[in-house]
Amino acid sequence: MPFVSLVVVAFGALLALARFARLRYRTLAALLLACAAVLAAAYGWLGSAHERVTAPVIRDKAITALLAQPWPGSTGDLARLVSSFHALNDAPDEVAARFTYTRNVERRIVDQPPLAFARVADGLSWVRSLPAHNDKSPEWREIDTIRQQAVNKLLAVRFADTSGGWPESLGTVFDLKPGSKLVDPGVWAVDPGPGSRMTHLQYALEVRNLGEGRIAQAHVTYREVWAEGDDATPPPRGAPRLRLYCGVHVQDLAPGSVAYNKCSVETLGLATPQAVRQLEHLAQLRSGALVLEPMTGGALQYDPATAPDAEPLPAARAGEFAAARKSDADYLHAQTVLRESLREWLIALAVLGAGFAIPGIRRQPIGLTGLAILAAVGAVASLAATSFFFKLQGMETGWIPVIASFVSLFYESVFLGGILLGNLALWQHRRREPLTLPPG
Repeated sequence: MPFVSLVVVAFGALLALARFARLRYRTLAALLLACAAVLAAAYGWLGSAHERVTAPVIRDKAITALLAQPWPGSTGDLARLVSSFHALNDAPDEVAARFTYTRNVERRIVDQPPLAFARVADGLSWVRSLPAHNDKSPEWREIDTIRQQAVNKLLAVRFADTSGGWPESLGTVFDLKPGSKLVDPGVWAVDPGPGSRMTHLQYALEVRNLGEGRIAQAHVTYREVWAEGDDATPPPRGAPRLRLYCGVHVQDLAPGSVAYNKCSVETLGLATPQAVRQLEHLAQLRSGALVLEPMTGGALQYDPATAPDAEPLPAARAGEFAAARKSDADYLHAQTVLRESLREWLIALAVLGAGFAIPGIRRQPIGLTGLAILAAVGAVASLAATSFFFKLQGMETGWIPVIASFVSLFYESVFLGGILLGNLALWQHRRREPLTLPPG
């Protein structure tokens, strides 16, 4: 180990200096304290290396310039703004810019004018000034209405006639319950039998992507509404009625493609009046008297509404920032390695100093008996400290006693070396004391 070898060499040089220069105990103590102070100062200075990097300065200047720019006039320019914040690792501004990008795509789908602001900073400030979503503020009501209209124009959801067979694309997870039979066009059920009162009416929804881009993922709950201009008469206000809800889950749906979702309604046995009413209700959905519309909320990932992480910043500024980040990373790595090395030296110096201080506290060299006792105490303390340290580091339990034994042996040697150094200084000091003869 290079560190162990260097410690041995350094201790040998210190021992030789103390022996041949005949340094006093206090002089050696001051020398050790000075070394510790220099190492501690260097350790602290290296710990603030992140304050001396250059990339954050470039980043802050670039962000300031972006915020001062006029608000992008097109969806493509707004996408490039999002990408620029992404390239600068400016997460708060990137999130706010993505929010406005998505809103503008939704507004374009429903033929609404895009959001417009004077500067980029004004647009992002508007996003941050929005109240909590559950406040139902005018701003959020408008956003939710436009979003709901956009989802309605992107996804066509209607009753699927599965009389010819259940869609294979639903697989085993959303397959029909065992024993299901067709009880109405597109409606399947299991005869509950004499031992059960409840059954499930199962049907499928057809989901078609009407948009120009891929729908990566959609999780939207749909509810029934009466179709406009239909001859069917809605029930009177306040009258009890059935209501259909169904969650639509779509993944990776290309433009024009169709997917299916399974829905079910729990009801009493097929021969009961409740089941008859449910079947009539589903017949209205099948005929178009009832249609499904998306409810507010849910999740929709529509490719055109996802700002790309491309074309970040002007090329010159992007290259400068990338080079600065690499240079900073190399610098911080080098400083971290050096700081770890200094930490090891500080620990070794502290252990040496602890051993060196014991003879000074007693004001006389430590004898063989005392040295043996201190060696035993130091070994136990060193083994306990190193074992605790390695446990905190997450080392495997089986390796802790082995590694800790070797490391504690090293620090035990350093501790005893400190005692011997203190003994040498006190012994030399005693030899230099003049011989005092008794009076007379």
